[in-house]
Amino acid sequence: DAQRKSMVKIVRDLSKLPCAAGFLAPVDWKALGLRDYPVLITKPMDLGTVAKRLKEGRYSSVRDVYRDVELVCDNAMRYNADGSEYWEAGQELKGIAHRAFAPLLSPIPAGGPSSAPSASPD
Repeated sequence: DAQRKSMVKIVRDLSKLPCAAGFLAPVDWKALGLRDYPVLITKPMDLGTVAKRLKEGRYSSVRDVYRDVELVCDNAMRYNADGSEYWEAGQELKGIAHRAFAPLLSPIPAGGPSSAPSASPD
């Protein structure tokens, strides 16, 4: 459907951003020697996993996709020192993601989209 296509495009566009470069795949904490990573980050998430789950139809709402994208950013900001490269990238990506998802997350007026008053020339 159109909404799913919009979400796929958003995640793909986010993944192309320079600030997303470190968030495209799961953190290989063992290879990186980050023994405390699984202690501090109990719900790991990355943009590649979000894209895969989206493609497989494993999300039931836009909000669920947005929450996982937000989790990617929050994890980066939780694990990395404030002001570090990954913290800054997580913060930047979170702001861009918020703006990108906002139109899909906006509530529809009670009467539907057509209930909004229309401007008429006087």
